[in-house]
Amino acid sequence: MRVLVTRPEPGASKTAAKLVELGHEPVLLPLSKIMPLAPNIPPRQFDAVLATSANAITALVEPVPETIRNLPLHVVGQKTAKAASAAGFTNCISVEIDAEALADVLESKLTARSTVLYLCGKVRRPELETKLAVMGIKTVPVEVYDTISVSYTTEKIASTLGAAPIDAVLVYSWEAAHALHALSALPTHTQLNEFTRYLCISNRVASALNTVTSTQVFVAKKPDEAAMFDLLS
Repeated sequence: MRVLVTRPEPGASKTAAKLVELGHEPVLLPLSKIMPLAPNIPPRQFDAVLATSANAITALVEPVPETIRNLPLHVVGQKTAKAASAAGFTNCISVEIDAEALADVLESKLTARSTVLYLCGKVRRPELETKLAVMGIKTVPVEVYDTISVSYTTEKIASTLGAAPIDAVLVYSWEAAHALHALSALPTHTQLNEFTRYLCISNRVASALNTVTSTQVFVAKKPDEAAMFDLLS
């Protein structure tokens, strides 16, 4: 099966290696890239640290400051938890669903008037910060990375996709789903046809594929790559 990988590097190459192990042919066309922002961590007291993406951990170019290293770090997903441990955080608590589930956990762990440091991307959804504000928990967002769209020439897209049809597309983000619309308008669109399956990490991502026939769109049972791979079968 020819599988189009749209996630940014270095994750795209790791995904490609897994696909080869499973007997598939990966086609790498990252539709975004992660740019570290070299942020300054405020020198203040926090009750906890939050991160909803592994990118918020791996984008830290400086060692984790002592002031936050041993604080409770609440994250979404085992991938983020592993990145946090590798970065030097010593007290990581993870949830497996999404940022809203993380907010529910924090409601039981923290009291009103608590202050949390939120390691986040410049492009992010507002639900977590909004929900914490309703709980009376102050969030101090520190933008650690930015997500930048990647553009390609028509010739580059054509040479990357090749002549054979794409059987499946792994779609990890709303931004990637949106960028796929532009691909369908190019002369290379014959590789992405009515038989191509779009395997999405979440319902939100799937909702962005509003120009794709609904019978071609599939959503992972859990918001992680392993569940997306399950859809390949």
